[in-house]
Amino acid sequence: MYPLLIISSVCLLLATPPSQGTEKGSLKRCQAINDKIQFYTDKRRHGGSSSAMRNWRKKRNHYNDLYFKHSCKMHRTAFK
Repeated sequence: MYPLLIISSVCLLLATPPSQGTEKGSLKRCQAINDKIQFYTDKRRHGGSSSAMRNWRKKRNHYNDLYFKHSCKMHRTAFK
């Protein structure tokens, strides 16, 4: 009886697809990320020194990566 249960469990584990590593973000978390993206976009549009512009671009790209990592595209209609 027990070997059959173990074999069934192993087969079930092998049959499940591997995780993609993406986390579903809550609406509140995604809104905060989107706000940061807009903040750094606005700062770049108003201009600044080359080092400041580079720094803001890096930060904006970091938040863009988080936006896609947390699957925030499903909340994008709530941001408008």
